[in-house]
Amino acid sequence: MSDKTSSHRKISLLARIAWMYYIQGLTQEEIAKKLDFSRTKVTRLLAQAKDEGIVEINISRKFRTCFEIEEMLRDAFSLETVRVVPQGDSPEDTREGVGVACAGYLEQNLTDGDVIGCSWGRNLFHVGQALRSVRDRALTVVQLSGGMNTGGELLPQKVMELMVSKLSAKGVWLNTPAVVAHLDIKKALIRDFSINEAITLGKSCNKALVGIGDFSDTASLVVTGSITREENQELKHAGAVGDILCRHYDINGKVVKSSIADRVMAISLEELRNIPLRIGVTSGREKAMPILGAINGGYINALITDEETANELLKLTNQKL
Repeated sequence: MSDKTSSHRKISLLARIAWMYYIQGLTQEEIAKKLDFSRTKVTRLLAQAKDEGIVEINISRKFRTCFEIEEMLRDAFSLETVRVVPQGDSPEDTREGVGVACAGYLEQNLTDGDVIGCSWGRNLFHVGQALRSVRDRALTVVQLSGGMNTGGELLPQKVMELMVSKLSAKGVWLNTPAVVAHLDIKKALIRDFSINEAITLGKSCNKALVGIGDFSDTASLVVTGSITREENQELKHAGAVGDILCRHYDINGKVVKSSIADRVMAISLEELRNIPLRIGVTSGREKAMPILGAINGGYINALITDEETANELLKLTNQKL
């Protein structure tokens, strides 16, 4: 047999195995049985097919763009992790994509004994829905901010139920409003054992999942009645650009003083900053400025968001430069 014939036969075999694996969707074990090869040989031949240029792996342009944006954001802000997902057909589709990405990232980074702090909101709801069941870790999930409302997927208790159930975790709830009417009420509530336990445990989390709020008409704090529209405007006029855990900050990350600040039922932003992994989970181009303030304040060191929001954030960075 000539060298040329041998080469053609080899290439033909590599192409056939690649076709069976990548196009027909057969497993390496199934291919091995069909061709009477060992599985190890099939693995080796598939790798060789890539080396020979028979297999060319192309990633969809929309995903390549997202990966490129991730790199730019990591470089611009020195974030530990950035995940950017393609835009969905609707805001709800986009939130679902962000939730799936965050759930996958969290699953990859779970360790035995983790205490995970969790806020609430639309994106966090989708994180809870997207999580796969975990059974082999001694995990605890603690609610980082109060929020008793009837807002469907904005319901904090629903977010907690999903997280606790999917992670087979111990749940520690903070069963209070997000913002109480008077400081005396807050002082009285904190004396309750279960509420004090939640706030104390929240300070000692090693991971935190937090939503990032804005001042649009659909802002979670306004929609749920946690604060009034008048209070929302007061905060905006005071220079606030966003909130995390119902605590507001300006574009530089400095906490904004307001009439509601002392009545918030949550750990402080300074206490949040002491948590090793702080994952901001958000979507929507209106969140770009709140994200920038959160990064400047050091309140998040990982970001999961969508392509449009990420591009708006990059524009703000370029304007700043």
